[in-house]
Amino acid sequence: MVLGGGTAAAPKADDGADQASTSSAPTAQGVSGAEAVKSEEFWVDLRGFLLQRVRDEKYADELFNTFRKGWEGKP
Repeated sequence: MVLGGGTAAAPKADDGADQASTSSAPTAQGVSGAEAVKSEEFWVDLRGFLLQRVRDEKYADELFNTFRKGWEGKP
């Protein structure tokens, strides 16, 4: 029962097709994997992401430096 003038959602048509195969999201282009991590753009993006998430520049820099030193020290 729906109150307040709302309506029930229309039932989805299930044709058995896999939703992932019909995704309209484009596939990422450009370098990937280890090649992406070698680019300075990757590190700038990572720092920006960390700053956006933690909203504290000092802490974001600390995390960023930890990630970068850890990656560069990797054998």
